[in-house]
Amino acid sequence: ETFADGIGKAVQSGGASLERVSGKEFDGNEDGGALYVSNRTHDYDAADFNYTDLGIQNGKTYTITVKGYVDAEATVPDDAQAYLQTVDKSYGWLAGAAFRAGEAFTLTKEFTLDTSSGDTQLRVQSNSAGATVPFYLGDILITEKADSGGGGNEEPPRDPALPFSTITFEDQTPGGFEGRSGTEKL
Repeated sequence: ETFADGIGKAVQSGGASLERVSGKEFDGNEDGGALYVSNRTHDYDAADFNYTDLGIQNGKTYTITVKGYVDAEATVPDDAQAYLQTVDKSYGWLAGAAFRAGEAFTLTKEFTLDTSSGDTQLRVQSNSAGATVPFYLGDILITEKADSGGGGNEEPPRDPALPFSTITFEDQTPGGFEGRSGTEKL
């Protein structure tokens, strides 16, 4: 999600306001399109992304990378951090990064989606120290691990083996073997 044409698949969490902005270039967001998450009073005033809207599937392994930014004029308390979590039931913590005024942050994590936890969404929020800090999300990239299938490490189907005869050399012949240079005696 690049937020080039709107707020994309983002859903408001808590009392946060979600607004698409343009011209907000920062490291990892060269196109300037971003989601501004403001009106924050609680750590959970944030942006949620439903698993079904994202098209991610149970049992598969993904890497998620979130690029964000905090304005230079923002008041940022000590120890304020951005968090990436799974939410609805377990509130599983995936990644964290420090909020610093005027600086970009990156949240990244490889994880295997497990819906048995009851979670149905990813959330980009803050810790309690950063509850009032407004922030931007510029780019969210989710990639599926190539060997991720949810069914274990199964090999792809192969053609059946061709029939063969055992060579024992009991008949005192080379059994079809030949020397490499033609000068060897077999």
